[in-house]
Amino acid sequence: MNEATDFHFQSIFKVKRYYYCHYNIKKCHWPEFKLYSPDSIYFQTLAEAEEYVQRFSQYSCRDTYAFVVTELPLGFQLRDRISEDYFSERIYLPDGTLWGVNDYADIMQTWTPLSVDEAELGHYLGKKRMFHGRTPEEIRFKPGDIVEVFCYPGNSFWGDDYVSLAIVVQTPPPVDEVARMREDYMATHSDYDLSDHSLGYEFGSHLDCYIVIPYNFGDTDYSPTIATMRPSLPISTRRKNLLISQYEQYLAGELKPKEINQ
Repeated sequence: MNEATDFHFQSIFKVKRYYYCHYNIKKCHWPEFKLYSPDSIYFQTLAEAEEYVQRFSQYSCRDTYAFVVTELPLGFQLRDRISEDYFSERIYLPDGTLWGVNDYADIMQTWTPLSVDEAELGHYLGKKRMFHGRTPEEIRFKPGDIVEVFCYPGNSFWGDDYVSLAIVVQTPPPVDEVARMREDYMATHSDYDLSDHSLGYEFGSHLDCYIVIPYNFGDTDYSPTIATMRPSLPISTRRKNLLISQYEQYLAGELKPKEINQ
């Protein structure tokens, strides 16, 4: 097989709005605060989903933390809590501004839809899972920046429905770095099949992360690129200094970055 079959699966688009707990940002406090997300609404097209976000954001900006638009393929068995499967994902700020896009799939082949060959489906999903790196414009933060991590089902490294304070120690790989990583892998491994796009399973969403130190955590952790946000609450000098101290420990070699498992 020289090319993965393009199945053209039909998708729907789920919009989930995340509220500040108690619908009041003034009741939220660092180093971590809860979110509330009781409802979802579904659309047949991305354009309809985005139109809803834009319209709704005009009336509820003050108590909204973010909107998440998830592309869900029909006929698939999908995970929807702790870790959420999708064909693509987008995060929008409370005013409707697009914050970030995952234009690759994060989905495992757990059950084959009817009338689809299992091997061909594996090739197709492998191709869709391929992460090609981030552009400079998409890498908004640098090492030493204080950020907040949006924890929701699409963020498979953290729990659900809360926001946590952290400091960046390493940025996600840019496009040219991922290309070099892929070339190096292909030069040193024989356990891949370029024709069936199995490289998409080696170079998937697990690479698309910042490495951060969560507040008072004492170790590094991963934060998906689009789930790494600008702080939405003021940060006290004491908390800033603690995060900076942890970052300095990291630079001194007292905290080691986690290895990303491929």
